[in-house]
Amino acid sequence: MHKSGWLFRLSSTVIQSCNISPNLLLDLLVLYWLSEEDRTLEMIPNLHRVLKVLVSLTDQSNVLAKPGGTAMWWKKMRYSCSHSPRIQPAYILALVCRSLCGEVVQNQSKGKDPDADTETRGEMSSQGEDGPPQDLEDWSLQVKQLEDVLALKNLLRVGKTNNIAEVTVSKILEGGRGSISEAVAYMIASLELHPGDLYDTSMTHSIEKMELGTESAHSTQSTTIRTLQGYLIELQKRLPHSLENEVLLCNVCWENAIIWFKDLDKVQHLGDATEYLKLVTNAVLRHGVASMLWHRFVKKKFQALAQLMEKVGKVPKDRLCRKDVGIGEAYMPAFAGFTVDLIQILREANCEVNEMPVFNIEPIWQTVRGPSSLVEQAIEQKITNYGLLTHHYNLAVIMSAVLTFNMKSAKVMTLFDAKGKHAFFNDFTQHPLLPSQNVDSALTSSRKEFLSRIVTCAVSTLDSSQGSPTHQAHQGPKKDAAATKWPALVLELAKDFGLDLDFFKRQHVIELYSGGHDKKAEEVLLTVNDREFMGSQLLLVAGRRVAHYLLESHKMEGVELLTNVSPVLSKWLRSLEPGQLRRPEADVQSIAMLIHHVANYLPEGTPEYELAISLVDLVQSMS
Repeated sequence: MHKSGWLFRLSSTVIQSCNISPNLLLDLLVLYWLSEEDRTLEMIPNLHRVLKVLVSLTDQSNVLAKPGGTAMWWKKMRYSCSHSPRIQPAYILALVCRSLCGEVVQNQSKGKDPDADTETRGEMSSQGEDGPPQDLEDWSLQVKQLEDVLALKNLLRVGKTNNIAEVTVSKILEGGRGSISEAVAYMIASLELHPGDLYDTSMTHSIEKMELGTESAHSTQSTTIRTLQGYLIELQKRLPHSLENEVLLCNVCWENAIIWFKDLDKVQHLGDATEYLKLVTNAVLRHGVASMLWHRFVKKKFQALAQLMEKVGKVPKDRLCRKDVGIGEAYMPAFAGFTVDLIQILREANCEVNEMPVFNIEPIWQTVRGPSSLVEQAIEQKITNYGLLTHHYNLAVIMSAVLTFNMKSAKVMTLFDAKGKHAFFNDFTQHPLLPSQNVDSALTSSRKEFLSRIVTCAVSTLDSSQGSPTHQAHQGPKKDAAATKWPALVLELAKDFGLDLDFFKRQHVIELYSGGHDKKAEEVLLTVNDREFMGSQLLLVAGRRVAHYLLESHKMEGVELLTNVSPVLSKWLRSLEPGQLRRPEADVQSIAMLIHHVANYLPEGTPEYELAISLVDLVQSMS
């Protein structure tokens, strides 16, 4: 204590001798202290000593306020702390100032200040009776706010992203109720993190995207993500309302959309936006954000692309894509696919019933002001027209198919009648006249032919995955998913268009058998309703496989076997063209299994059934 008192007197003497006003010295001290990040807790005693000297030298009216008021000295200090982007120095300064403010109030209330008059002591005594002075309350509030911002900044530092905005207490208070969530969301979107990276340490999504030979990079990313997860969990404990999962997911979705819109070739950010949005459980919130995404970012691009594709009748070249839409040709399939996802999110949310969510904010941030948060705007969005959503969904699926499979002679708008064309690109909240399933036969035929092409293209993607095991390991799952996804979408469109669903199921089966994908074909076969028609179509596939086996791949054996069958069967087999199958080669066991299905599907006593039975006998004699 003796040494501390001696240092205080020495500091006071030195400061007084410099002939600079305490107010100016305070400004210089604060400016210096907040100029560097490397201020530590060990520096607190010296900072406290210097500030205490300055407080003792200044006019006491600067540091003591009337009841309910605040002192200009402390108010100026709080302003500096709240506006400083160097949060750790500001936090330490706020701690010291709170302590000093408490000392001043305590000394004054006990009458220890000999310079204070009776009136001042009375005021301070009155303050003590009514509760803590306003300055002390304000300092306590700011310390807590700085603690939150310090935790926030620690999280943002993990990303080391160049464009992360500086956070300060004042920016959060002036940025609206969503400012904290927006800052975290921007970092997550900038780092191109996926939902699995935030909530699942297995990092499934990240691993799928890694290339061979990047183990070191993967290890670094893994460490960064684990660190980020830890900081995020801790920050969500501090800020359970501002960083509620639903709120954070919506903001990450939105920030990804903003990044994409600033650079339209970064289309994966639009995909990430839809992935985050799918995880929002409240349908009101999900619907609102999806509606805002559509109107703010996607609608005009989608409309421009649809009109361009209708004009050229195929996949537009890169120059036209960039001129009319602003997106490169290579990124168009992904853009169309993500548009399908976005409209589907709207459709699903439109059908769900949820309570209107309520969004709170932490008590120490109640004074926040500024624009409404994203989630507050989202729940105010008008309900959409489900029929109009489905109408646009069908167009988006058609466009996505043309772009994905590079389909020629495909004018996407001609698959809709005049009423349907007129309804396109209306606001989703409007109720224009929508087309019915009663359309002319020419349009029905065009739709049927186009959807059949999609099924053929989708199954054809499986053919190239039958190569080397390495190729199958890397491309197989993705192609399997595409080959399953597109026929399912075709059935959706066929249902909306009023077409025969069984026709497309049968075509799917035939295409799978044609490519040699028997196991997958057998799965789809179970969904077919018209078994007799299916049997007739499969009889031709089985016959072509047998013809290829006997007349092309095993000619010597085939000549001998064909001499022992009926002339009708022999003539029929020779009339078939195995080349009509994409992969006519098949082992005897697969051929036998296919013919078994044919015989079960065809009614007994028909000529086709007799052919099938003859084939059964013939295949049994094949080695």
